[in-house]
Parts: sequence; C-alpha cells; structure tokens
Amino acid sequence: MRLLSFMAKRTAVSALQLVLLSVATFAIYFAVPVDSATILVGLAQQRATQEERDRANHALGTDRPVVVQYADWASGLVRGDFGISWLNADVTLEGELVGVPVRDVLFDAAKVTGSLALGGALVILLLALPLGMLAASRPRGMLDRTVLLVSLVAISTHPLVIAVLLRAVAAEHWGIAPAFGYCSLTGFTIPEGQTVLSSLQERPCGGVVDWAHHLLLPWIAFALFLLA
Repeated sequence: MRLLSFMAKRTAVSALQLVLLSVATFAIYFAVPVDSATILVGLAQQRATQEERDRANHALGTDRPVVVQYADWASGLVRGDFGISWLNADVTLEGELVGVPVRDVLFDAAKVTGSLALGGALVILLLALPLGMLAASRPRGMLDRTVLLVSLVAISTHPLVIAVLLRAVAAEHWGIAPAFGYCSLTGFTIPEGQTVLSSLQERPCGGVVDWAHHLLLPWIAFALFLLA
C-alpha cells in the first residue's frame, strides 16, 4: 500500500509539473511580440493584405482568447493530435490550415533518433564489455592505462568534434562509410546531398545494409562519448 501511495503521489506531482510547465510555455510564447501570421505569410508579410493576415491568424487559432487556445491544445494533446506543423503549412481560401501533422514529423524524427540511440547502445556494449574485461585482467598494466586514457579523452571531447573527425578521416579520407545522409530501414529514401535523378541513376538507398552503413559513424561517435 505504501508503494502504491508513493507512486500515486509521484504521478500526481509529475502531472502537476507538466501542467505548470505548459502554462509557463504558453505565457512565454504570448509575451514575445511576434505576429503568428508571419510564420505562414513569410517574406510576403509586407505585401500581404490585412484580410490575408487575419485569415492566417484565424487558421492558426491565435485570434481566440489565450485560455481557449490552451484548452484546445490540451484537448488535442490528450487525443494525440499535436496540430499542423507551421513550417510548411498553408492557408486555403476557406481559411483552413493544411500541411503536415506535427505527429507525423515527430514520428519520423523519433525513428531516426531511436535508430541512433539503440544502435549506439549496442556498439557501447560491444566495445565496453570486452575492453573492461581485458583491462580488469591486467590492472595497472599498459592495456588498462590505454583503455582508461582513451575513455577519458572520448568523454572529455564534445561529440560534435568526434563526429567531425570521423567524417573527415573515416568517411571522406578512408571511405569506410558515407559522410552524410540517412537511409530508411524498411523503405527507400534519397540521401542528403543527392537529387532524385542522381538517386535513380544509382542504386536506391534503403534496407538493413544501407541503414546500418549510414549510421555506422554516428553509432561510433555516440558510443565513444559514453564509453567510459
């Protein structure tokens, strides 16, 4: 019973913290003196009419009271509806907001991030366990000190620096793995830096081999930082 009571209290406190954080985020957003319609109108804001700006604000819902906007956002969050991404959104003549749902954008990004994190964790295990056992078998020896030195250098170096070095040496100089781009695990994608025509002329990018090949260097950079 004590465990259930403790878990219930912690859950209630966490929920309250999330609510307060969301309220603070809304307050900070509305404190910034920016017209939300500029996100949709973009560079044409100076040439847009007041009617177009009003239609954009109505489509975004920013012409309604703050309390109503927060309630709509919270109800959508409970349903798993995060709205439309403003990055490539547009407003129809009927005043409707059309574009890519935020949920799809988050899902696509989560697949890439999950691939990096899970693959990097596996590389960490493949490196750390055997190196740890070898170092422990000869304490204070040359191997032990070398593993310790490499681990300290890796954790003391920013991951972006490690990534740049791996890209310059392993990718561009040695050609071990691609220097950029991401390939889907299940489908086919166009890697960064390629066009549709060049991608069609070459072998399509996709599948387990291409997926792992493009993530090899990011996995190593991820693993080296946490190797210690």
